[in-house]
Order: sequence, then C-alpha cells, then structure tokens
Amino acid sequence: MQPIPSVYGCLHHNKLWFGARKRHVLDGQDLRKRTLLERKAALETVLARCPRIKFASHIEDKGEAFYDQVSQLALEGIVCKRADSPYVAGPSRDWVKVKTAAGMRVDDERLRHLRA
Repeated sequence: MQPIPSVYGCLHHNKLWFGARKRHVLDGQDLRKRTLLERKAALETVLARCPRIKFASHIEDKGEAFYDQVSQLALEGIVCKRADSPYVAGPSRDWVKVKTAAGMRVDDERLRHLRA
C-alpha cells in the first residue's frame, strides 16, 4: 500500500495537506441527505477546478492498513463512515472515530490542561 499523504492536517515532507469537509450546499442544492459517496463526488468535482488542492479519496476494505499508516505518522486517528449514510451533525451510528496511541496522548494532555 502506498503512503496516503491526504490525511487531514498532515505536514509530511515539507508539504501541508489541508482537509476541506462539511460543504453542505453546492450550486444551491442541499447535499446533507445525499450519501457520503455522493457528497464526496460533489466535492471532488469542485476541487478539480482547484489544482493546488488535493482531493482525499476514501479507503475501502483497507482500514487496518490505513490505521497502521496513521499510527506510524503519530497522527490522532481515523474516522470510519458508512458510504451510504447521509450527513448527520454530531455523534451517529454511521461513523466512528478510532484514535491512535498518539491521539490518546493528545486527549490526556488536553485533560491535564483543563484540570489545571
């Protein structure tokens, strides 16, 4: 599996990869009821007009390998979403955040600052 440089907010080899997400309206159409794959296809179409912005495609059936790469980069974690799900704000059964050891350390550090 090739390294995946399109992880949100990843600074790797002196290149900054920025993640754009949660675009709900495109050409006057509300995309929230569309599936994740339909929303990503709409975003990819928009980003095709912006050569300096890279579209982050999704990973199917290789979640463990992707998680291992994210862990090796000491990133916070990954988000796993159902491809056929509509957009829902807040927690949902259709997505789960899977933290790496580095992500858990970030959470511990945040808690220490909150308690101080």
